[in-house]
Amino acid sequence: MDALQLVQILAWPVAAIVFGVFFSVLFRRPISSVIARISKVSKSGVEALPPQQTESVSKVDPSPIHEPVAVQDPVLDEAEVDTRRLMPDADTDQLYTVVAGLGLALGFEKLHKAIYGSQLAVLQLLNQAGTVGLEARTLRPIYDQAAGQYPAIYSSDSFDRWLSFPEGNLVLRRDADQVFLTPRGRSFLVYLIRQGYLLAKPG
Repeated sequence: MDALQLVQILAWPVAAIVFGVFFSVLFRRPISSVIARISKVSKSGVEALPPQQTESVSKVDPSPIHEPVAVQDPVLDEAEVDTRRLMPDADTDQLYTVVAGLGLALGFEKLHKAIYGSQLAVLQLLNQAGTVGLEARTLRPIYDQAAGQYPAIYSSDSFDRWLSFPEGNLVLRRDADQVFLTPRGRSFLVYLIRQGYLLAKPG
């Protein structure tokens, strides 16, 4: 089963229930971090700068890992009861498929939150280019334009580091001077479209 099929699993009601619980637990962030990035407030809405990127969303934290303290969560318990009711005869393979699909979706959500709009534009161009890819130098104008529009967040981001972020998250790959969209990158774009997310964002 490929990554695209795993994304399709999320249409299943069971996945929707479990995803709702995990999303509410994993994606609560301090509102103050968003307020600090607001750059403009107008009648049309609020504009905020995207957060600074690290090399990779999936980079391992070197700090010691502490055993989590078990907390009884009545919402999670209720979701588990609903899941068992909807999947009374589920076998191990089905459960692995659901968990894999949820894990992929959570990873895509985190990536969508961190990726710059200019990097999304690169993924879309690579998707159009197909298997032949694009020369890295042809992507430089996209970087230059974004760096000029958002100097505060690009002050420490070189062109190479800018490409390293999506590469580190396995949605594009570089082979010498050629850049390609990966199967994971294509599934990421499909996921964003199916979720109704705009493919244009700041950064």
